[in-house]
Amino acid sequence: MLNKPKTKAMESVKLFLLVPACAAAIFISACVDTDRNVPENPQAIVAGSNSGPVISKITWTGNKVHSSAELDGLLGVKVGDRYDRKMFEEMLSRGTPNNSVLSLYMNDGYLFFYTDVDEKLIGEKVELTIKVHEQEQAWVKNVTITEKGGGNTLSRHVRPLLDVKEGQLFNRSLLITSQEKVAKSGFVNPDSVRINPYPISKTSDGASQYVDIEFVVQKP
Repeated sequence: MLNKPKTKAMESVKLFLLVPACAAAIFISACVDTDRNVPENPQAIVAGSNSGPVISKITWTGNKVHSSAELDGLLGVKVGDRYDRKMFEEMLSRGTPNNSVLSLYMNDGYLFFYTDVDEKLIGEKVELTIKVHEQEQAWVKNVTITEKGGGNTLSRHVRPLLDVKEGQLFNRSLLITSQEKVAKSGFVNPDSVRINPYPISKTSDGASQYVDIEFVVQKP
């Protein structure tokens, strides 16, 4: 029996590739805010599950940038563990800021990276094939700061705090640290900080992929 659970990282951004403007807020939730909800030791939850089939094999396909051994080390699930689909998808698609397959790629420009997982059940065991879609790297073109309610008095305080710079490769962890720094700065309402990415359509085949990053803030 072959199942295909939906584990695409980009699925969590609600068709981000097709409607980037509409999906921006959801995207940044997947890139930043969801890390706060990941257990301190998510591996223990998967490995400690008492139900579900036993993982008998894990195979990676499509990965060219990183080796299967490297991805195995970040996955936190190994052969012999009980398989919990929900937690497996959570770890694979979200993980933690600096210790997950998703972060490994998205901290190196692979904004459109996602995975598919095929399950092959054989009795009480399951073989997993993780199909990696690396896509291409994206570069930051413009970093803008938008103040809710209008005005531009916060920009001069916020911009120096940003780790995200124009001309950099897209980097998920820099988005996270930038959001944290701005939220803790005292210059803005910490609950107001939002980050909206807007991929820019390529002008021709072979051209580099760019993305604009907008930081939305509000006065305290």
